[in-house]
Amino acid sequence: MANLLHSKGTRNKVLSGFPTNNFGNNGDIVVVSAKGRGVYLCIKSGNRWHAANKLQDLQRLEKTSLKDLKLEKLMIGGTTVTNGEYDVFSGDFTLDVAGDIELNADGGQVTIKDNSASHFLFDCDATRFRIYDDTNAADFFSIVVAAEGATTLSTTDADTVVGHLTLAPDGDLILNPKEGKFIAQKDGTEFSAADSAYAGMILGYTRIANDGTGGADAYINMDATLTVLQTADASTNVSIAFVAPPSGNVEIVLTCSVYASSKAVEFALSDNATYNEISETHTYDAGAQSSDETDVNMTVVSWAVVGLTAGTSYTYYIAAAENPTSGTAIIRHGRFRSTTQHYPPIIVKAIALPATIVTGG
Repeated sequence: MANLLHSKGTRNKVLSGFPTNNFGNNGDIVVVSAKGRGVYLCIKSGNRWHAANKLQDLQRLEKTSLKDLKLEKLMIGGTTVTNGEYDVFSGDFTLDVAGDIELNADGGQVTIKDNSASHFLFDCDATRFRIYDDTNAADFFSIVVAAEGATTLSTTDADTVVGHLTLAPDGDLILNPKEGKFIAQKDGTEFSAADSAYAGMILGYTRIANDGTGGADAYINMDATLTVLQTADASTNVSIAFVAPPSGNVEIVLTCSVYASSKAVEFALSDNATYNEISETHTYDAGAQSSDETDVNMTVVSWAVVGLTAGTSYTYYIAAAENPTSGTAIIRHGRFRSTTQHYPPIIVKAIALPATIVTGG
C-alpha cells in the first residue's frame, strides 16, 4: 500500500511547494498547497513525482462526468472500468440520472448483447434498428429510415421464407396514408389496380326485407314518372350512404325482385329523397328491364359514379318508373302475405372502384 507522507514523515503537515525527486520513496503520496496555484495531490512513481490536478477536480468522482480523470483501469467494488470495457462481475447495473442519457458512438454502431449473442443493433450509419432472433442472429426484424423519412419494416429469414410479420394491436388497426394511395405488391410488383388496393371494398350496404304478418305483400308500387322508391309499409327510402374512397370512384349496385306485366322498368340515381337527377348518364330511362307478359325477374342494376371527393359522405337514392303506365310494375321484398315464405330483399351496395377506369365510346 502507498504511504500518505508529508515532510519528514509526519502526517499533519502540508507541503508548501512541490517535492523534488530526491524526496520520499516510490508509492508515497503527499499533499501540496502552493500559494497562488491551489492544492495538488502528488504521487511518486519511478523515482519521479507526478502532480494530479487540483483537489477540487477530484471531487468530481461523486458526479457522472469525469472529464479530468484519466485511468487505464479503475476498480470499484466488483466492477472494472478499462479503456474499452465496463465489466460488472456480478449483480445488476442501473443507470438512473436526473437528466438525459446520451450514447455517442463515432463508429456508428451501438449493440446490445446477451453474453456474446447480439440481440439489438442501433446502426447509426444506415439509420436502422434491428432485433435479432434469440437463437439465430441470421433471423431478424429491421426498421430502416431513408431519405424524406421513408420507412421500411422488414423481416429476414436466413433459411426459409417464414419470416412472417403480424400486426396484432390491442385496439384498432388504422391505415391513414396522407396521399390515400394503397398498394398491394408481390415481391416488389404491384398486382392491385395502380395505387388502389382498396378497390372492391364495400363502402355501404342497405338491406330492406319486410317481415310483417299482414295480409298483403310487402311491395313498392312504381309510378309513371321517376320517383324515389319508398316501401309502402314502413315508408323507408331505398338509399345507400357511404364515404367516398381515395379514388373518388364508386359503383352503386341495386338487386331486387321485379314483378312486371308488359312493362319496361326505368331506374335512376338521385341525390335527394325528392327525386333529383344526378346525371343523365345515371338515368336509365330507356329501361333497365322489360317484360312482354307477366314476369318475375331478379334485377341487377349498377351505376359507376366518378369524380366524388375522397373522404366526403354521400347518400344516394334509387328512383324507378314504369312504362307504359297501363299494367303493373312492383318490387316485392320480404314476407309473402301471411305465410312464412319470403321474396328476396332489396339490396343496395356502394363498392370502391380503382383510380383508373377503362372507358370506351
